[in-house]
Amino acid sequence: MPSKGLGLLRGFYVPLGLFALIAVGVHGAADVLDDYVLRGVERLDAWLDTFWAMNSFTESWVDAVSSLQRTWIARAVAFAWEIAADLVVALPCLNYFEEERADLRSPFRWGALLSRLNQKPTLTRLTRPFIAGIFAGTGAWTISRAVESALYPQLSALEEFAAPTAHTVSLISFALVLGSLAWRCAALALMHADSASEKRPGFFAAGVWGTAVVLPLAVAAIADLLLRFGGGN
Repeated sequence: MPSKGLGLLRGFYVPLGLFALIAVGVHGAADVLDDYVLRGVERLDAWLDTFWAMNSFTESWVDAVSSLQRTWIARAVAFAWEIAADLVVALPCLNYFEEERADLRSPFRWGALLSRLNQKPTLTRLTRPFIAGIFAGTGAWTISRAVESALYPQLSALEEFAAPTAHTVSLISFALVLGSLAWRCAALALMHADSASEKRPGFFAAGVWGTAVVLPLAVAAIADLLLRFGGGN
C-alpha cells in the first residue's frame, strides 16, 4: 500500500514538475525574443505607414498605430508564441505515467529508440529531444538562480561567506533538478517523437510545424544562457 500511494503521488507531481520546468525555460526564451518581436512589429508598421502614404485615400491611416499599441501587439505575439511552444513541448510531459518511468530506465527500450533513430531518422526524432533538453536545462538554471537570489539575503550574517554559500547551494539545486527532472523531459520528448514518427513515417511527415515554432525559442534560450555565462550572471 505505501508503495502504491507513493506511485500515485509520483504520478501527480512528476508530470507537473516536468511541465513547469519546460514552461520556465520557454518563458525565459520568449522574454529574450520579446525585443526582437517588437522591432519586427515596428518595422512592419513603418512599412505600412509608407505604403498608406502613397495614396491620398489611405493617407489618414499613417501613424494609426501608436507606440503603446505596437508594444501591446508585440507582447501579444510573444505570449501566443510562448503558449504555442508550451503546447508543443511541455504539454506532452503531462502524459508521464509510471509505465513510462519504467521504460525510461529500460536498456531494451532505449536500444529500440536509438535503433529507430539511426535507421529511420526524422526531423522530429532528431530535434525534439534536444529542444526539450534545452528548455529543461535553461529552466533548471533559472530556478537555481532564483534559489541563489532568495538565499543570499538570508545569509547576510555570514558576511564574506554569504555569496559563496548561496552560489554553492544554487549549483547543487541546479544539479538536482537536472538529475531528477530535466533528463526525463528530453527522454520523454524522444519517446513521443518516436511514436509520432512511427504513425507518420517520412523525414518531414510529423512535427514540422511544431519544430518551426519551438526552434527559434530554443536558439534564443541557448544564446541567452551563453550571454549570462559570459557576463558572469
